[in-house]
Amino acid sequence: MPPLHEFEFAVMKNLERHLNKMRNKSFQGDMISIVVLFSGGKDSMALLHSLWKVSLSQHFLWTKRTRLKALHFDHKTRSGGSTSDSEFAAQQCLKRGIPLSLITRTHPWPSGQSFQSQASRWRAKICEELFGSEKAEKQSASTLFVTAHHQADLAEGIIMNIVRGTSPQGLRGIAEYDSRRQLLRPLLHTPLETILNYLKSQKLSWAEDPSNQSSCYTRNKVRHQILPSLREINPNVNAALMRLSVAASQHEKEWGSISPLLPLSQAKDGACLLNWVQQSHRSYGRWMTSTQIDNILKHINKINCRGVKAKTDKSFFVPLSHGWQASISFDGLSLIPPEES
Repeated sequence: MPPLHEFEFAVMKNLERHLNKMRNKSFQGDMISIVVLFSGGKDSMALLHSLWKVSLSQHFLWTKRTRLKALHFDHKTRSGGSTSDSEFAAQQCLKRGIPLSLITRTHPWPSGQSFQSQASRWRAKICEELFGSEKAEKQSASTLFVTAHHQADLAEGIIMNIVRGTSPQGLRGIAEYDSRRQLLRPLLHTPLETILNYLKSQKLSWAEDPSNQSSCYTRNKVRHQILPSLREINPNVNAALMRLSVAASQHEKEWGSISPLLPLSQAKDGACLLNWVQQSHRSYGRWMTSTQIDNILKHINKINCRGVKAKTDKSFFVPLSHGWQASISFDGLSLIPPEES
């Protein structure tokens, strides 16, 4: 087996660092399944291939206690284009002998809500169910999900948070590790150029999603319009935003708590809502499920449909788990813990 590429070695060391941290905290049993959320795109292709090479390496300390798997979601979009991506993903996994779980959307996507937010919640729900069922069955194996989010994704997320009117905590963007979902983003601080150079060195191909170029999605506007303009001011803007993220994480405690009331204009965005819950009510954030978020969004839509009349209506409450409730009024959304319900 040839020596690891510099990119692969960096992925391996990051993975081992997190596995060592989690070994005595989160994981139960001797076997760990590392599940790559594999879209087939260039980022996830680089991650899957590098982890495959790492899994074959004698230098990887966890080889005998880990097994590499992949998880692919077919969203049934783009008039069959997403199914072509699924076929590509299956071929790549088969070529490397990596077990693949293919999850196919069987219901149409509801209209009137952001597709990106819906798709994100759907994927999170699937991962939650897979991880939850494993815990419930008390299997000897534990699961660590890994995604290919990189430095550019982090920069885009921070810009989107700023535009939405984020709290100081939102300046940190997405986290490298999400303990609630057992999800690691080992490439989060890696520049896109490094990933592209690795793909070229390994002569790898990938599936290109045409929707990544569509200006219909906010993230694409940030990616193709806002960030290029910012690079005219600072060519290294992605790295600068990454440093902002690190600083925000370090000084988070000094900034105090988040506002206890989330305006409905922000709460109607599922991703923004989940981010606010995790920041403002951390004790409950780990229990918030995609089903609960969908239920809250339905009630928010009802208020928005009632318009001016909703201003005079009293707050109404949506029951959550563990005795918590969501209070929703025209003024905004708040969470009420059990002792105050």
